[in-house]
Order: sequence, then C-alpha cells, then structure tokens
Amino acid sequence: MNLTTPSVYLFSSGKQAIRTELASNISLSTNDFLPDYQIFDGQTDNQLKTDIKLPLSISIGIIKEFGDNKKRLYFTAEFYKRIKSYKMISAEINDDITDDQIYELLENKDWLSFAYATRSFFNVALAYSWRIRKGREFLNSFRTDLTSIRNADMGEYSHYNVIKTVDYNRFHYAAGLKFNIKKSNFIAGGELSFAYNNNIKQIANFTDPVELNTKDNRVLQGEIKNDMSIMYWGFSVYIGATLNFIQK
Repeated sequence: MNLTTPSVYLFSSGKQAIRTELASNISLSTNDFLPDYQIFDGQTDNQLKTDIKLPLSISIGIIKEFGDNKKRLYFTAEFYKRIKSYKMISAEINDDITDDQIYELLENKDWLSFAYATRSFFNVALAYSWRIRKGREFLNSFRTDLTSIRNADMGEYSHYNVIKTVDYNRFHYAAGLKFNIKKSNFIAGGELSFAYNNNIKQIANFTDPVELNTKDNRVLQGEIKNDMSIMYWGFSVYIGATLNFIQK
C-alpha cells in the first residue's frame, strides 16, 4: 500500500501571461457593422500568482505466485482524489484592457487568470509473468490511463480560461521478454496504446461558418457543437540493459 500526499507549493519564477482578442470589419445580420475592438492585457512576476496542485492518491497491490513459483499474477489499483476548482494562474484584474462598453460586456473580467479542476477516479493494472526457463522470463500487462478532467466540476470558475487538452481515456497493453546473458540483464518489448471518445466539444467549427457566431463569440466559424470524435493509436518499443562486468 502506498499513500501519496497532495503537492505543496513552494515558489515559482519567470512568470508571464499575455492575452489578446481583437475584431475589425465584422458585419452583423442586420447589415450593420460590429464596432472594432481590442482586448489586451499582459502581466509579469509579482502581478501573477501561480499554483500547481497534484492530488492525494492511495494505491494498493498484490502478487500471487503459482505454477511452482514460475508464474506470477500482479494486480494494482490507485485512487486519485478530486482537486477542487482553483486558480492555477491568478492575475490582477485590470479594468483598462479595452474600452468601457466592451469591458462591461465581458462575462469574466478576470481576463488573464486560468482555472483548473479534476475529478476523482481509479486506475488499475493487471500483469502476468512466466519464467520459461532459467534466465528467460515472459512479461505482459494491461493498464488503464483514465482522464482526470472529464466532467470535472469547475464550480465558480466555469467561465474562466482553462488549459485546452483532449479528453479521452487511454488503455495500454505491453508485452516483452526478460533474459540474462552471462551476468548481464536485458529486457525488450513493446506497448500498444488505444483511446477513443466521441461527443467531444469542438475546438473550432469551420463547417457553415458565419461572419460572427454570437452564441460562442467566434468570428468566421459555425456554432461550436459536442459532436467531435477522436481515436488514438500508439506503439512504443522498449529496450533496456543492466550490464555487470564484475567477475567473482
């Protein structure tokens, strides 16, 4: 059993945040033009506070030997506690980032701050090893790599900037061979990874674009929908060696 405590913030350095948004020559459905505007803010060092939080986690594992102790079954599970929504980057609120009319229309006037949150979730792994003969061992495993941000409750920070990342669960299968040559140990194998998710919120929508999408406040884009799908395949090769030159 293993307990990992939440992270403790010590310090940060080299802080800088810049964000800008501008629009010009955008016509409305009434054939009138949207007034040109620009929103800009940039802050550094003491104007910013940063905090990266890692969750409390608890893991357990068991090993079962069988087959004259030539075979082993491994199981482990780890629970990650949710991280309540918080400001990952906290900036000073500046009311001089655009003209007064545009500023009053901003849903979130904390223009430069970023928020973050995670949900509670489990990851599990199951592995099997078989000592084929002396100096030869077959290894394989299956493990989950679940996303921590799916359905995370952003609470009061639901309208804040967030880090854009793809939301999907990954699953990994690995297999390989461990063997000895004289006094040195070698391991070689591969890992196949797969992920799939659908009904994801689009990053951008260039199908049926309009000059101004007032619902999502996007220019030259269509309505942002939850109909994006993603599929991921990955393959990794592992080669390792522990060389022993000591002669007895």
